[in-house]
Amino acid sequence: MKNKLPVVIPFYFRNNTKDNKDYNFSLKAFKKCLSAVYKSSYKNFEVIAVSDGSSTESIRLVKEYPCKLIKIKKNSGAGFARNLGAKKSKGNILIFLDADVEIKPSAFKIVNDYFNRKKNYGMIQGIYSNKVKYKSKTNEYLQCYYCYYIFTETKKHKFTQSLITNIFAIDKNIFKKNKGFDSKFSGANLEDQEFGFRLQNNGHKIPILRSLNTIHHVNFGIIDFIKKITTIQIGEMKMHLRNKKTFVQKSAQTNYWGVIAGLILITTI
Repeated sequence: MKNKLPVVIPFYFRNNTKDNKDYNFSLKAFKKCLSAVYKSSYKNFEVIAVSDGSSTESIRLVKEYPCKLIKIKKNSGAGFARNLGAKKSKGNILIFLDADVEIKPSAFKIVNDYFNRKKNYGMIQGIYSNKVKYKSKTNEYLQCYYCYYIFTETKKHKFTQSLITNIFAIDKNIFKKNKGFDSKFSGANLEDQEFGFRLQNNGHKIPILRSLNTIHHVNFGIIDFIKKITTIQIGEMKMHLRNKKTFVQKSAQTNYWGVIAGLILITTI
């Protein structure tokens, strides 16, 4: 069965001068994201691009493609934008895609085939490719962090504890029943992991499908890298501490000690 696949892509780029290298890099990454989507070998999909108070240049870029464009006047966070995109979508299998990733042409077919299985878990997590060669050592390290702690460390397992919206698909009924992303998270920081934590708390399992991998287009300098990784580590610490009731439960979190070690390492640099 060829399911209709709504693809929700929230995006937020600050208005900036045209000679800003980071801004131009981000827009080029977004263009690669949209171009890859429309090169998909599987054609029964719709793209809901949600501008979260984004720049005029980014909105103009979206209009080059046959997307359903939703504009939010004020920046309200990725969780809010994803929920709104899901609400406006048609189809029973939601795909959430980050604006800085590039999918393979087979990605949507892989998702459709998975949900056509008699036994599936109602959701599937894709991974970041660890085969990409980045020019910057900081970018290389960040991707190694993502690939190891979130995916490779759990290679012997079928499931992940951390949801990442690089590419994540879920049955819309399950999404609604679990109330979607927490829109109280500002910006784009941990709202996806929190949703994954909540799904598991409600008895769901999040399987990893390693054939569903994306290229992550990032361009962090050393200062931005330190800010990024510190934000991730502190956010994860707060989330785990907030959602676990006892010290024993906190200690039982399998990636918890890796988070602590990472935070100590980063703060001593």
